[in-house]
Amino acid sequence: MWYAHRWIFREKFGYLPEVVMHRCDTRLCVDWERCLSPGTVLENNEDMMRKGRQATKLSDAEVAEIREEYLHGVLSLSRLGEVYGTSASNIGYIARGDTRNGRQ
Repeated sequence: MWYAHRWIFREKFGYLPEVVMHRCDTRLCVDWERCLSPGTVLENNEDMMRKGRQATKLSDAEVAEIREEYLHGVLSLSRLGEVYGTSASNIGYIARGDTRNGRQ
């Protein structure tokens, strides 16, 4: 399976790096002229840490709470992300049961 940003990078630059990084931090972005750049896993991890977007390990109890709060509409995905220290998109994956701790 190809992610759009990886496909467009390969089409425009003629090769596929280890990681295609986003300057804008929007996973769905395919703006190859301004936002996409080649990188390594190490560079990507350092970029995430620098921007405060490192992976968050959630306990089983927290995952259950997220799903319950999402089911009953207690808080928005964005607010749940703030409360649990992760992104709204990650909360969405957890809440819908796509994965236990977010996207894999």
